[in-house]
Amino acid sequence: MGTVIIFSFLLWCLLAVLFLLLAPPLLILFFPLEQLIQSSSSFFRDTALGLQATNYIVALTVALTSGYAVFKNPQRFQGILNNTTIIIGIMFIWTLLSCLWSPGRAKGFDVLVSTAPYLVLFFIFMPLLITSLADWSRVARYCLVLGMIISGLILISPEFTMKFGRLGLDMASDVKGGRSSPLALGELGGTCIVLAVFVGTRFDPLYFKVFRGIAVLLGTILVVKSGSRGQLMFAVITVALTYPISKQFSNAKNYIFAIIGLGLTLILINYIAGQVANTGSLDTEKRWAEGATNEGLDARYRNIFFLLETWLKSPAYWIQGLGFYSFGELNPFGEPYTHAIVVDMLGELGLVGFTLFSIMCILSWISFRKIFIAVRNDPIQRANLSSLAAMLIYQFLLSNKQGNISGSFLMFSLILLAARIERSPNFYSEIITEESNDSLEQISDIRTATTS
Repeated sequence: MGTVIIFSFLLWCLLAVLFLLLAPPLLILFFPLEQLIQSSSSFFRDTALGLQATNYIVALTVALTSGYAVFKNPQRFQGILNNTTIIIGIMFIWTLLSCLWSPGRAKGFDVLVSTAPYLVLFFIFMPLLITSLADWSRVARYCLVLGMIISGLILISPEFTMKFGRLGLDMASDVKGGRSSPLALGELGGTCIVLAVFVGTRFDPLYFKVFRGIAVLLGTILVVKSGSRGQLMFAVITVALTYPISKQFSNAKNYIFAIIGLGLTLILINYIAGQVANTGSLDTEKRWAEGATNEGLDARYRNIFFLLETWLKSPAYWIQGLGFYSFGELNPFGEPYTHAIVVDMLGELGLVGFTLFSIMCILSWISFRKIFIAVRNDPIQRANLSSLAAMLIYQFLLSNKQGNISGSFLMFSLILLAARIERSPNFYSEIITEESNDSLEQISDIRTATTS
């Protein structure tokens, strides 16, 4: 099985150079994919070179694909530089500068330097590869298919074992000890749920609808087995929040049926999660018990209140903040960061950082609103937009549960994608052209994207 996994990964990378829309899923699914590859060979799991090999291969693949795409069409640079890009760039520069006065300056600099390659991959190459909603539609479908395959392989792999109610991979070696991150597996499961709900349209063939149902099942099982309670909760919240965007309610009957469909979807997800949790080990049941969930929330609140209280008691740092990674140095809980990016923005980056972050959110809202107004009467394009919006909502929620500015690559990348698509010089002409096509041509495009 290990040989098949490695060969399939290398084949995926080769095809991504030839078919550029296969490259973004390498980034979106990177962290669970890396764990799957590590499970397939001791080289990737137990050696210094092997632990970095997946990073190098993916980075090289995406760089080559982006370079080839730009060489074929230099106009891909149009729309890349916009207000949202500038604000995010200034925000990261401010984060770097804040290390100068941070008590955790050494760790902060190290983290930013180590994550710089990811910033290039997600912030520059991803928007170069995805230039329209049609591109995103294909990428989202590829992510669903590949994500479901990765989820299935992880669930059946004997290398992934349950410990303390969480699925993971043993990394006990001279290079890296301990266990792999179960949060990455939980995030993959939640991504499968979110994409399965929103990538489809009524024009899809029956087999793809069945496929989406299986993706919901495998995604939910993976979330529960990974012990990622927040990922499941946020996936459910994302589905509830985004569902109205994905549907046209032309009359009361359609609205009622849509609400019933949403309710049944949420009930199904929660039922599967409950069954998996109750039929698992005692540790799994304990982790999903109500009291254990409250303990996790209490720990997050403790982190948040500590940083905010420390910042409020330091008026000299209200404007510039305490500095990036100051929480990791000052808190007595042994935590590297609060796990809530909005709080980090205020406490560590001050009113300057929080203002930049707020402007970014406002610009993102404006981009999505403009795209929605343009596509609201097109059911296919509206579905494409809803899957992009759902992924961003899901990532935003996760960044306020387990992330900080240096690790929320995908969230920022999705914001940049929306701005890039909305500001693309051909965006509105593409919408007009697509609206002039008949339904049969639209259905054909969707089926082609599904089977290609």
